[in-house]
Amino acid sequence: MKKIIPALAVALLICSAPALAGENKSAIEKKVTGILKEIENRKTLSFFRDEIKTLSELGAPAVDALMKAVKEGLETKEKERSGFVAEEALEKFTDLKAVKPLTKWLKDKNIRIRILAITVIGNLRSKEGIEPLLPLLEDKEAAIRVAVTEALGDIGDKKASKALEKRLKDAELQVRRKAIESLSRIGDTAYVTLFITMLGDVKEDAKLREMCAFALGNLKDKRATKALCGILLDGKNPKTFRATAANSLEKIKDPEAVPSLSKVAKDKTDDKSLRLTAIRAMGVIAHTSAKAVLLEIMNGSEKKLSQRAAFALLNLGDRNLREKLAAAFIKMLDEEDDATVKSALNCLGRMRETKARKRIVSLLTDEDRKDRVRQTAVKALGKIGGTWAMDNLVPILQDDLEDTITRAYAAEALGDIGNPIAVPALIEALNARDDWIRRKSAIALGKIGDKKASKTLKKVWEKDTDEKVRLAAAFGLYRTAGNKAALEEILTTLKKGKVVMRRFAVDLIGETREKRFIPLLAEALYDEDPYSAGVAMHACWALRQITGEKIGEDVDTWKKWCEKNAARYKK
Repeated sequence: MKKIIPALAVALLICSAPALAGENKSAIEKKVTGILKEIENRKTLSFFRDEIKTLSELGAPAVDALMKAVKEGLETKEKERSGFVAEEALEKFTDLKAVKPLTKWLKDKNIRIRILAITVIGNLRSKEGIEPLLPLLEDKEAAIRVAVTEALGDIGDKKASKALEKRLKDAELQVRRKAIESLSRIGDTAYVTLFITMLGDVKEDAKLREMCAFALGNLKDKRATKALCGILLDGKNPKTFRATAANSLEKIKDPEAVPSLSKVAKDKTDDKSLRLTAIRAMGVIAHTSAKAVLLEIMNGSEKKLSQRAAFALLNLGDRNLREKLAAAFIKMLDEEDDATVKSALNCLGRMRETKARKRIVSLLTDEDRKDRVRQTAVKALGKIGGTWAMDNLVPILQDDLEDTITRAYAAEALGDIGNPIAVPALIEALNARDDWIRRKSAIALGKIGDKKASKTLKKVWEKDTDEKVRLAAAFGLYRTAGNKAALEEILTTLKKGKVVMRRFAVDLIGETREKRFIPLLAEALYDEDPYSAGVAMHACWALRQITGEKIGEDVDTWKKWCEKNAARYKK
């Protein structure tokens, strides 16, 4: 059975929900037992994805049965497989009510069971998990203290800050490092000065200092710029330490860091990967003071650095560089490295560069390229637009032998272009076998807004077997016919739907581009979705779509923006 360790991040987007109200705990436990028994008896190899998903959706009533199964798997060879599945299911829980039944397992004699309970509570990111975890920071087992420290960081509430601060003096180095990381993930800027002091203490453990550099990036406080620049410029520091400093300067986005980053980027004697990191950071900071250095590097002979500098320059938004950058990106389309080609395609799409259209279209039929390159080419065509783009996208959408993801992206691209000529093909695609194609087609029809599609969209809304497709059709129906009932379903889903459906509802609201929904999205920033790429992050994207603000996906920054601006959009 795998070793249980606290997860650094949970990024799986799995549809999960509490057990149905009509099922009591004994019925749920019986269901758990039945599923796990079937797994034990199965002779063929399997990843058990469906079983894990089903078990994770049973919610709080299933906690005890699943924890018992994990424990039996640790103790009995014959139960190892079902124990593994039970553990995986627990780690994917989203039912916040599971915190209470999990707390009793914090006292189990088996340390691995205790760590699992701690990890799952942390994954749930519920404030109710703080109080039962705090006493365990004093546990004699270092592994327990590490797990609790990380779990409190996952929960992300400042109520745990003082307790975590005490762990900065823990006898175990790993606990101290986790305490620094968790305080930064909580976002408690009260510790910026302390971390700067620890960062500069050459007598301190090197890995601990590196964690301080990482934490200062998470806190995004410009007070740390000078100290981080010092770490970056000191060639005696380990490469990883300097790279962490550069990454943190990128997160802080302080223009004062540009001279230090420029010095590293230009130094041909320095580590190449570090120079690439410095160039990327300058692109993210996107300050005009970086222009001269980036142009010098772009015009230089070092190809990888030249390409990275071109990507960075695009972020500066200098119109005078458009022709030069377009030529550089078109040239990159001939590279063998697919990652470089994809990046160039994304840039050309952002620029809506029509000069690249022939070369982009040629990539659609390049059999030597992976599907990911073709898919990126399809998305670029959607951004560039034009009838010539539609002439190439419609056949892809209609080709049943084409890759499913590529067809879905073609539908999305046609929606981005917004030309009604694509409506018949998109209506036809609502009958596609794959639900993703149907979903993207319904959204595209909504973005185009042609009333001719409303009748078919209504049928899909009422009868499709996939809930996401139905909600996408509701969006399409609202946009094409102003159907209030369809809009109400989207809004109700945002408030009461399962986690994965709430995220999708937020995305659809963003696609409306209607500012009257800003207050609703402001509320979504506080959604209790336990995953890091959850409802709040989707709300950031939706707000950016509607407002045009270049804030990115920083939840706290959007909260502050909404506190100032959301009220004026309320009716």
